[in-house]
Amino acid sequence: LLVTTSVPHRALRLSAKDLSVQFDLASVTSQSFCALEGGEAVVLLSDDEKVHTAVITLADGVTHPIEDLSAQLVHRGYLYAIDNRTKEPPYSELSINLATGKRTELRDLPVDKEDKRVNLTASNGYVIRRTDHIQVRKNGSATALITRESTEKESYKSAAIYGSTLYLALDGGRLHLIDLDTGEVILESQTGGQHEMVTVTPYGFCNEGAFYPAIAWRS
Repeated sequence: LLVTTSVPHRALRLSAKDLSVQFDLASVTSQSFCALEGGEAVVLLSDDEKVHTAVITLADGVTHPIEDLSAQLVHRGYLYAIDNRTKEPPYSELSINLATGKRTELRDLPVDKEDKRVNLTASNGYVIRRTDHIQVRKNGSATALITRESTEKESYKSAAIYGSTLYLALDGGRLHLIDLDTGEVILESQTGGQHEMVTVTPYGFCNEGAFYPAIAWRS
């Protein structure tokens, strides 16, 4: 449970059985922190809140010191970060196995028309990287499975994954379903929604404004 809309921030691990507190970040540090994408970890900040000093994974309460890195996301034991020693684009991006410390530099990174802030999300063992491009890779992999560039005709708003299917929300309330194994578009649909996609579940998908129930399945 991450509460970062009020001060002080809170980071807790709760029991799913009775909601008792199993871990409270405040019990191990009073250092300022930010929540990382993925909801699995937080990053501790320096006194001036400009430098990332360590990542704490909430599942086990373990502190992982970092140096010269800007942490972005933790998913299933992997930290994704930007190397701060790179002072101008293209910036070096890494995945780090938190159990072993092994670092892997991400390859196949697309070149955007201008320097864009990288947005990372993760789901079901996949990581989605979004700038002008949508790129999907398996968690911990150096190389990408799929790379798609936004164009004037097809501008990608957001993306999510369920199973082996990539859900791409486009401008105009359109939705494309893409098979991650083949890269082929398997369905095009009109949702009418213009909001950012949040998640996909067995019951349907939701964005920031509505829920769209699943009414058909692929065999």
